[in-house]
Amino acid sequence: MNNSKYMVVDLATQQPTIKPIGDYLFARQGDNRRPLPIWFQQSGQPFSLDGYTVEWAQTNADGTPLVLSGTTISGSAVGQIVFYFPANAFAIAGTVLGHFNITKSSDGTLISSIDLSFDVKKDNVLMNLDTTPFMNDWEQFKAGIKSQTDALKDRVDGFDSTITSAQEQASSIKTLVDNNQVAKTSDLSNYVGKSGDSTVAGTLSASDFKTTGSASLNDILAGLRRTNGYNTITDEPLQSGLYKYDLSTWATGAKPPVLTDDMQVGNIRASVFDSKNMIFEWLPSGWVQRVIDGNWNNWYNYQGITIYNGTATSSSVINL
Repeated sequence: MNNSKYMVVDLATQQPTIKPIGDYLFARQGDNRRPLPIWFQQSGQPFSLDGYTVEWAQTNADGTPLVLSGTTISGSAVGQIVFYFPANAFAIAGTVLGHFNITKSSDGTLISSIDLSFDVKKDNVLMNLDTTPFMNDWEQFKAGIKSQTDALKDRVDGFDSTITSAQEQASSIKTLVDNNQVAKTSDLSNYVGKSGDSTVAGTLSASDFKTTGSASLNDILAGLRRTNGYNTITDEPLQSGLYKYDLSTWATGAKPPVLTDDMQVGNIRASVFDSKNMIFEWLPSGWVQRVIDGNWNNWYNYQGITIYNGTATSSSVINL
């Protein structure tokens, strides 16, 4: 549509004169979506409608006021639109007087045009019909389309939110995998449960293990060794402590020269200075043996042992 087809409405015009617009708008009672090409200007310069809404306010021939939003299509030049009047603008035959309201959406600033007028021709077919039910069909259609569009937009926004959340979760999982913070199937096959029996393949190792009470298992192991002691000569104590012995379990090993029947089971007190210097005391008997610089010294007894109980004469043989 060339510029000559647009009706110029200068918003800066101060004249109170009513301007007929019949040359640009033909209307008959019952019409709908009648177009009016308008070019809004201000002091002769195109007026940009960006950020503004355009409404038409009119008074029907019977004095009924209406404010209509209509439908607009932008033209090729700044300030140009085609305003489509809805059906209720042409409900009453006769002269219509109205004006355009240009409202800034951001702050509500209002600019109105001068008064404009057009005639609504009678439609003999509609003269005996109640046109009221048909006047708002276009508005109802627009409202329905808007409602459906808004619902669709809400769904799209919901999809966007869901997709964004899924992308964030996927990124978080990828980071965990990249940092080796996610258990693999091979790891789970050797999983050790917190309760019940579990089997672990291979060797389970760590610098140290802690109980729930933060006790070191290495310390507990050392305590168990002191408590249980050693039963063979190859299992010498590694640190000072009190050790049990039971000679009936010894396969090999050195023992004191004399241990009576009541001394076959007892305790050894070990004083370990290092791997080559130790002292072993067989507490029930009083026997002591030392290891000095890796050399085992002779046994000696600090509490005495009965080696013979009986009567002996000269030349008698005594068996120890």
